[in-house]
Amino acid sequence: MSIFFEIADISYELIDVTMDLLTWDVKHFFKTQKTEDFLSIKCHVSFVEEYAPMSGDIILKDPYRLVLKDNDKESRIFFANPFQDVYGVYREISENEISIETNRKIIDMHFLELLTFEKYLLQRQAFILHSCYVSYQNEGIAFTAPSGTGKSTQGALWEKYGQGEVINGDRSILQYKEGKWYIHSLPFCGSSLPQCQVMNSKRAKK
Repeated sequence: MSIFFEIADISYELIDVTMDLLTWDVKHFFKTQKTEDFLSIKCHVSFVEEYAPMSGDIILKDPYRLVLKDNDKESRIFFANPFQDVYGVYREISENEISIETNRKIIDMHFLELLTFEKYLLQRQAFILHSCYVSYQNEGIAFTAPSGTGKSTQGALWEKYGQGEVINGDRSILQYKEGKWYIHSLPFCGSSLPQCQVMNSKRAKK
């Protein structure tokens, strides 16, 4: 049996994983059938006590993630605390096939980070933007600014005075598709349900 994690127009098939492993805050992003025309990524999930050996050159290192490259294959180690307590490993098998190893037998927010979906968004002309995403009159509006400069405050004002609804207060996905900009919700930063809206082209240019 497989279940499907879908974000933007990417569908991850989690092989031999069941819905009962999902936490309440991520289950809305999962389906039992793939959406047609979505980019398909096969994902082999293993719940392990020990991780298989890894090799490759280190291409990125930060306190919570180590990225390695071995020929054209990428792998990543994820830490729960700075450089310690590994909770998951991502490995590329082929272009659209990956494996995930984790020592936590649960599908939660931490597990979703292991899927490394920001890489696959680029294949769909999409990227994650540090922004506040507001739904207003069936359109999506995003505004971006450095942390601490008032994005959340601006979103709250839209809800209070503009009849808008904040979908994500910190990160959202922007995608250019068929001549239009779309904005998608993320399971992180305030999103309660999967949502996609067309962005008003005039507003998008501001």
